[in-house]
Amino acid sequence: LTRSFRRRPIFAMFRRFAAWYNDVAKRHTWAVGTLVLGGRYWVGDTLVQSIEIYRAKSRGEETAFDLRRMFLLGSFGVIYAGGTGCFVYNKLYPRLLPGRPVTAAIFDALVQCNFVYMPQYYLMAEFIKDATSSSQIYRPLGALVPAAYQTWKANLVTDAQVLACFWIPCHSLNFAFVPLQLRMSCMASVGFLWAMILSALRGNTMDEKEEGSSQAQ
Repeated sequence: LTRSFRRRPIFAMFRRFAAWYNDVAKRHTWAVGTLVLGGRYWVGDTLVQSIEIYRAKSRGEETAFDLRRMFLLGSFGVIYAGGTGCFVYNKLYPRLLPGRPVTAAIFDALVQCNFVYMPQYYLMAEFIKDATSSSQIYRPLGALVPAAYQTWKANLVTDAQVLACFWIPCHSLNFAFVPLQLRMSCMASVGFLWAMILSALRGNTMDEKEEGSSQAQ
């Protein structure tokens, strides 16, 4: 950057904001990571649903905004980021795989995402399906887990392919060049695209017809 550009007020304001954000992320890594990661799912799903509604209207179809779907993506994002995600990315990988960004990225995409991340998503979908059902029939946890397992099993191959293609290159760069306190923020920025992919690919998990067809495959 040229000196004249660096002297501009907007660049100075950006530098102050970056320094402030970095300091906040260092002191409140869990809170910042939870908010930014959880927020990306809500924003990503809102954008995807808006595009789907626009396309449906262009075909002469009426499609309403699915609040259950938005609630699923948003609540899952906050719960995962504040629990499993924060532990895995801020504690586990730095201790078990320090200085091995590619190995950590491959392990995360192939193991953690497929056997921890996606099962949690499908279990959350089953829970919200009951919580928002008009029948007011709530299944016990012993019934929710097998239902989530069947959906996860039916979608495992496709999910694994998409997760590997997206997260291995993204996390390889993230783990290699981004400071620990900013990694989850980086994931939220890049992962905004992933939130849109998850919304488009698995946002209809709670739809009985779609889920039934998936499990029949």
